[in-house]
Amino acid sequence: MKDFKKCKCGMFIHHILPEAHYADGTQPQTIDEMADAFDAEGFADSLQRMGIEYIIFTAWHFAVQPLYPSAVSEKWRPGNCPKRDLLGDIIESVKNRGILVLFYTHPRDGHDFSEDDKEKTGWGRGTHETDNQQPNLDNFNYERWNEYMLELYEELADRYADRLTGFYTDSNGPKDPADYLHPHKDHQVINYLRIRNIMKSRNPALIAIQNYYGNVYTNDYGNSETYAEYISSVFKHKDAAKWHCSKTVATTLMPFSTGWMHAKIRNEESVVNTSLEDILQYTLFNGSCSVCGNVLFASGPYVEGNLWSTGVEEYLSALRMELSRYNKSFMDACPSKSYPTLAGSTLEQNQYRFWMTGEDEKYEYLHCVKLPEDGVLEWGCSEDGIRLIKPEAVTGNITITGYMQTESGYRMTYIGTPDRVDTVIRFTREGTSAPCGYEWIANTDKRIAYFGNWCYTSVWVYDEKNTANGCYEREVHYSNREESFLYLAFEGSIVELYGVLDKDMGAADVYIDGIYCATVNQQSVERKAHEMCFRSIDLYGGKHILQIYTKDDRMFTVDAIKIIY
Repeated sequence: MKDFKKCKCGMFIHHILPEAHYADGTQPQTIDEMADAFDAEGFADSLQRMGIEYIIFTAWHFAVQPLYPSAVSEKWRPGNCPKRDLLGDIIESVKNRGILVLFYTHPRDGHDFSEDDKEKTGWGRGTHETDNQQPNLDNFNYERWNEYMLELYEELADRYADRLTGFYTDSNGPKDPADYLHPHKDHQVINYLRIRNIMKSRNPALIAIQNYYGNVYTNDYGNSETYAEYISSVFKHKDAAKWHCSKTVATTLMPFSTGWMHAKIRNEESVVNTSLEDILQYTLFNGSCSVCGNVLFASGPYVEGNLWSTGVEEYLSALRMELSRYNKSFMDACPSKSYPTLAGSTLEQNQYRFWMTGEDEKYEYLHCVKLPEDGVLEWGCSEDGIRLIKPEAVTGNITITGYMQTESGYRMTYIGTPDRVDTVIRFTREGTSAPCGYEWIANTDKRIAYFGNWCYTSVWVYDEKNTANGCYEREVHYSNREESFLYLAFEGSIVELYGVLDKDMGAADVYIDGIYCATVNQQSVERKAHEMCFRSIDLYGGKHILQIYTKDDRMFTVDAIKIIY
């Protein structure tokens, strides 16, 4: 079974009663009918044909209807689970094909309940006055709701934890920028730490994932589910070189017009709305940055289980065939530490090239989506001291005519025709890899403490004017109030601050170890993202404290902090 961290293609599958359809457009009337109609073996076969390496499948979502015979559900809300153990059948069928299984859950979805069930479970009658997905906190009973939900997680863990790769706990997410620092009442609704402890007590190796809104509560990784919306809007620009890569556990893509599930009726019209070449290019590029999981396609089968919206299986099967051309240089490789791809950057910003390290670290692979027309390729030295020797073209019809190491890096000349998508050049790695000499600290890192008035924003949809556009991981913290400040304890020799420069930006004072260092002014005639706006003198290692105090009511941004050892 493949290690989840090395997976490149997954499928996020929502399978819930009110949205589920048969291929002919009719709908199941009961949860039992929906579960009984599902062909788990045919489902697993189709995933295998599409090259899917892992799935995140709904254990429960709408109205908290677990897809297995749940004694807990019957105790609290009779009639909201099937007699068939659909989840168990899916695990068995899918894992037999070498595909990893993670379960999606939603621990705070009581807004879909009947008023009586809201009362029984502690959600309370009614809804929040400004958001119908939130409980009315005047009526909400925290202890009772958590008793109900945690009993469900106990049951889920007892039944399946030893057969799963991981679990996903959803959050409703923030509704305005300030809520990124103070999650939208999630902490007042569910005890995420108890969920983690329950699941991991049954299987400590389980990977805990959550949809990412600048925090992951007590989970291991975040999933950029909003990236589906972002990428969908970027698709309109038809330039995959401008799509930002993401470091999160899995970047959710929607190259289909059907959203999270399937078309309401299966007809001859294809739901594919994005070119295969663009998705292939992005899948390859994003894989040079993602910590694990890489891309996660959002779709779902019809109630029959073995049928998908027109075009979905054919499209992903074609993608699997294309990716098979890059088995050693991509599918079995890992993001390079010698030439790392910066989270939030684009293929265009990386000069249409990126790096992967082979499975046994014997080879380094240079992927070139676009080669220079003059036949000369140059790049810098590795960041870990590894030397590159013996270049050899793996894809494309090119001949390497010259190769040499220079003072600043390497120079290679070539003739011939590049690959139609991605020309890969393999190098033998020579020498011993040294520890990386620096660390990027994202603005959402829990080591940074924010005080005063700070907000968070990320690029949800394609918008050149968004403050976070072009930033590390496409997200940024900002304050437009005087005397807001942040605090970071770090160990290293040099600290750098990265932010967004623009004509309306403000200023802040920087202190290290209580000593004033500089006033940083982020005003600029033209907008510049991910720009270094402060670099300390040599601190000669050791432990230090960085403090930044805003000076006025204009926007001051914190994109990322870089610690150089």
